[in-house]
Amino acid sequence: MAAAVTTRLVALRDVALAVSFVIGGVAAASVAGVPLGTMVGDALGWRAAFTALAIAALVLAAALTIALPRLPRPAASAGDDGPAQALLTPAVAIGLAMVALLVTAHFAAYTYVRPVLEEHSGLAPTAIAPLLLVYGLFGLAGNFLAGATAARRSRLTILTLAGGIALAVALSALSGQTSWVAWVWIALWGAAYGGVSVAGRLWMTRAVPHRVEQIAGLYVGVFTASIALGALLGGVVVEAAGLVLLLWSAAALALVSLLVGVFGPRR
Repeated sequence: MAAAVTTRLVALRDVALAVSFVIGGVAAASVAGVPLGTMVGDALGWRAAFTALAIAALVLAAALTIALPRLPRPAASAGDDGPAQALLTPAVAIGLAMVALLVTAHFAAYTYVRPVLEEHSGLAPTAIAPLLLVYGLFGLAGNFLAGATAARRSRLTILTLAGGIALAVALSALSGQTSWVAWVWIALWGAAYGGVSVAGRLWMTRAVPHRVEQIAGLYVGVFTASIALGALLGGVVVEAAGLVLLLWSAAALALVSLLVGVFGPRR
């Protein structure tokens, strides 16, 4: 809900940048959190890592209570029937469908990115960490770039990101043992997926600006369900047919997401 609240804390002209900062925080935490937690766990034990997390969460909760202003209840439009009515908006339905397909495709493939890099691309285990760092850094850059472009053209931005993910996953399937190509597709993949969340949120909130919180709930629900579905389908395909078919299947699903956005209603 942080991104939904953020849109009500800043002026309209600053919404895209503010949402980019919130999503950028998530991306930065994803890059730094795991190694930091691992470092604390290795040095002091896993209980110390969990205790540090609990203390940090309590401090953050107190800081939010002090820092965030009280916000008035948003006024509903005449005849607006809440989330169900918002979901009937064509732009919202198309946006949610695109995000569901795209996130499912991403997590179906990215769940197995390490086996892909080691077994399919033939990279040494020591090269995996730098590659994943590149993915994270490009994801952070993609988040802010997508936020800036989605502020003006959210539809074109999400279409571009869908095409980028489809191309990156296809390149990962095609590259084989050509190790240098892995640096290209992992950077492209990171940049494209890094912008999905902020671009998708801006699409949704601009479609129904008077129902930001409800749309955020729908969006997050679809997004997290797609994460689970993608990981599940990825496991099924890997077990049945192997990594290469998984990559082609994920690339095809991302392409379907692109086609839904191209041929769906523009508003």
